[in-house]
Amino acid sequence: MTDTWSFRPGLIADDASVKGFDVDGADGHVGAVEWASYAPGQSYLMVTVHHHLRGEHHVVPAAAVEAVDTASKRVRVRLTCAQVESLPSHQQDPNDPFEPAPSDQLELWNHALLRANLSAD
Repeated sequence: MTDTWSFRPGLIADDASVKGFDVDGADGHVGAVEWASYAPGQSYLMVTVHHHLRGEHHVVPAAAVEAVDTASKRVRVRLTCAQVESLPSHQQDPNDPFEPAPSDQLELWNHALLRANLSAD
């Protein structure tokens, strides 16, 4: 079973940060990491996707991360650009920690994660 909200062991070193890294999806450049949480079971990337002059922040669960290249400061996720954009957005300052959705919004999250193929295997 995959933990949607945890990075695979060894993917990111304990003292590492991916803040500021570019994010590449299955079909090209997605955006950049504005913020990340590394707590087991609560890990995610806050990815800013730019639409013309405006950026939108999307919460990408840790299970989506396939690879981290610290030399080139790039993170590769197993999602397409459209799948990242379909994940729920974080409307507040991207540097504010993400709080899990209230229970009335859990269905939205579950639907988005299923569409993005991130549900438990």
